[in-house]
Amino acid sequence: MNYFSAIINGLQQLFNVINSENILRHYHLP
Repeated sequence: MNYFSAIINGLQQLFNVINSENILRHYHLP
């Protein structure tokens, strides 16, 4: 279960980075 939790945490962090980048791109559009 430790490996599973680590994978879930990694995926959540990855999605957070992707979402923040998408939001920044949205605001930087002309």
